[in-house]
Amino acid sequence: MNKYASILICAICSILLVSCPTTIKEEVIITPTKTQTLDWQKDSESFIQFYTNESKYSGLSGNTLWNWGTVKNNPITYVETELKKISGDKNYGYGIIFCVQDTGVDYLSVVIDIEGNYQVIREVNNVTSILKKWALSTNLKKGYNVINKIKAEYKGNKKFSIYFNDVLETDVMDNISPELTGGYFGYAVGISNMENFPDVPVDVRFKQLYPVEPTTDI
Repeated sequence: MNKYASILICAICSILLVSCPTTIKEEVIITPTKTQTLDWQKDSESFIQFYTNESKYSGLSGNTLWNWGTVKNNPITYVETELKKISGDKNYGYGIIFCVQDTGVDYLSVVIDIEGNYQVIREVNNVTSILKKWALSTNLKKGYNVINKIKAEYKGNKKFSIYFNDVLETDVMDNISPELTGGYFGYAVGISNMENFPDVPVDVRFKQLYPVEPTTDI
């Protein structure tokens, strides 16, 4: 999963990764320092680690960084990922993206925060649609350094089922054209403009369960 493209998104997308109160380059282990820059790479437990403590990535109103791989899940069956947030603003979301098109800016996404909230969004042709607004889930585990599992399964007829920790949370309908039924998959991390950089980094980990990227070049 080392052949990744990264995109820095401002304004609207960053707002969407803020929850409301109820609301890879080479295989190198990160040693955090106050000069550590933005990175996606493997940690010692084979999670893909996102890490940064540089204020230039937070922007004036927060930002979203996202990453996707080289394998297409097309047509999509399901995408399943384990993820955990080690540090960073508790109100800023992180999650999975799927059905990512060749443009790199058209996708579906499920994002969560450490307080058990989640939302489902769609971004196509620079238009963001909320398929499920921020809501509290009893199926999500709360806290930092706590692993949750997200699964998004395509059921056909524009319907996606969202599971948290192997429990069905909700079904969402994507009735907007064009229909997204497959594409690349990856991860998204929200960065607040109120992060305590450089002392406290944004550190989020992801482990892909299905589909998986080839590992021969890692």
